[in-house]
Amino acid sequence: MSAMLNFLILKIIGNLDYKIFGLKDKNASIFVIYRGIFKDKILLFRICICSVLFIIFNTIILFKILDKFSFIMIYTYLKYYYLFLVIYIFAFIDYITYYVYTILSYPIIIFSLVMFILSFLDSRNIKINLETIILIGFLYLLINKFKFLGEGDFDILLIVALTLGVLPTIFIFYLSIIMSGIIGIGILFKNCFKLQNNRLAFVPFIFIATTVFIALKV
Repeated sequence: MSAMLNFLILKIIGNLDYKIFGLKDKNASIFVIYRGIFKDKILLFRICICSVLFIIFNTIILFKILDKFSFIMIYTYLKYYYLFLVIYIFAFIDYITYYVYTILSYPIIIFSLVMFILSFLDSRNIKINLETIILIGFLYLLINKFKFLGEGDFDILLIVALTLGVLPTIFIFYLSIIMSGIIGIGILFKNCFKLQNNRLAFVPFIFIATTVFIALKV
């Protein structure tokens, strides 16, 4: 499954930003894409890291779901696993390209928003959903004010919030911030505190934090 999913993601990246793989056009086959990848050791290393993380996290989540499987909870399981796969795709893309493509994130946001609106039909969700809306507004203002995250990062947090609600999103957001802060400090030490050209993809941290939440929750 990991290999097939990675094939799909790499093909998507090849279509959206083919120059990353050293390609001349976006219609290159997956074999040509992989040939370009194998010429770039850093890129190959990043892809291997993503693949290993997916295999480990996917195994943990599926094992926990199967271990505690209940038909009553099947919607929750599907929701968690859907979110896990979606965030992985964006984490992979962000880690490789340092970019979250709106052409990919917006359809997921729209779908998540539709499901979120439908959840209002259950009166038990009204309070939680209103709190989620407030949180989304707060995060938007916070990120827009201090510019410590990109718009694409907010898109992914929005998907998380619409899918999981307010408390899980707060947990995932703060855990992501803590992890990225630790890694960021390490990068600064490595580069002797030079601030130029220190890029750090944030969505992979959202992915790890989301996986931790799901693993704890299931």
